[in-house]
Amino acid sequence: MEQTYRPRPLRDWLTAASDRAWRLLVVAAAIGVVVWTVGRLSIVIVPVMLGAFIASLWSPMVTRLRDRRVPPLIATWIAVFLGVGSVVGVGWAIGSAIASRADELSSSIVSGWNDILDWLETGPLGLNPGLVSDVTDAVGDQLGANADSLVSGAIGGASMLTEVVTGIFFTSVAAFFILKDGDRGWRWLLSRIRVDHRRTVDEAGRVAWVTMRRYLGGTAAVGLVDGALIGLGLVILDVPLALPLSVLVFFGAFFPFVGALASGLLAALVTLATNGPGDAAILVIIVTAIQQIEGDVLAPVLLGRAVALHPFVVIVALAVGVVAAGLVGAFLAVPIVGIAVQIVRHLWPEVLETDPAVLQPTPESAHDSTE
Repeated sequence: MEQTYRPRPLRDWLTAASDRAWRLLVVAAAIGVVVWTVGRLSIVIVPVMLGAFIASLWSPMVTRLRDRRVPPLIATWIAVFLGVGSVVGVGWAIGSAIASRADELSSSIVSGWNDILDWLETGPLGLNPGLVSDVTDAVGDQLGANADSLVSGAIGGASMLTEVVTGIFFTSVAAFFILKDGDRGWRWLLSRIRVDHRRTVDEAGRVAWVTMRRYLGGTAAVGLVDGALIGLGLVILDVPLALPLSVLVFFGAFFPFVGALASGLLAALVTLATNGPGDAAILVIIVTAIQQIEGDVLAPVLLGRAVALHPFVVIVALAVGVVAAGLVGAFLAVPIVGIAVQIVRHLWPEVLETDPAVLQPTPESAHDSTE
């Protein structure tokens, strides 16, 4: 008996395509409105979101203190003081390290730059000394011509510093009140939702909270290991500012792919300028090996499925976050997408979990004949 494949009429294909197309347009428009709103109100929304992330990381400490009969207000203050104190301590250590070796680093960078110019002339490239001199002079003239823009940039930097300080204040306030009264606020929010939807919203909120905590904790652990190992390599190679560079590697872990690349490149450039190409090549090998271990061992173990996203999705999320809210948006973009995926996976597992049998060819779609 022979079975023939009969395609669906073109009218049915067009109907199905148009039906899905307008739904995609509505979803894209909704996402665009959300991104535009976040961008316009980023000075308020971003600190609140950062406060929620920080509160999720500090909440286990507050819970343990409350379990030991510490009043909620005192437990919250202890967590905030320890968290802010650790950040201030790290900042003070970095500032002291930079200030103590600023002159040495400046002279090393100048010497390293001159060595690079000499290598361009006498090395394998064998560039014309006049050409190298003309290029360096052109760069210097361009920097001198842009002095006015540099001054205006400094003024803009002062305005940005004010926004950063304001954002830190709002973030701290948001984290404090979320830690202290977050449970009561969540119950109040649930009481304003229809009863038949209340359980779904509650489960989605709990999944989001746990995912935030696991993501931040796992990412911090990954960054700590990366920073310690790369810092050890910097110390062994006797690279100046090993501590600040290690801390930069730690914070770079919160920006997947981009952060690791930027922090590793900066460490390699500093090593090249201060220690020469040999040590810089060794550091590149060390950073590459550590990043490989992170991707294959550390991240799967410490993060698990907290943010199990395809690399392309991560890159797109980072790009959207940068457009919407700059550097802070890049920090928030990946965990927000990961939280959304975890909520969908928990509430509607059939959306993301595909039965392998669905991918198998069916008799109706087979082109060969059976007897």
